[in-house]
Amino acid sequence: MTRQRALNETVDGGPRIGLWGLALALPLAGLGLLMARPELDVHWEHHPSHFWLVLITAVVNVVLA
Repeated sequence: MTRQRALNETVDGGPRIGLWGLALALPLAGLGLLMARPELDVHWEHHPSHFWLVLITAVVNVVLA
């Protein structure tokens, strides 16, 4: 058996599934926290920062596409 084939075969996907579960549950936990404690939701409005964040996100998406 070649090394590459051995690397592609996974015996137990438990840790990987756990990490995916955590990555999917974390935003839901944040939403639950904000629903339970709305005073923790910070209102931040800064138009130049919003422009640059949206522009950088668009450029990253164009590069990835």
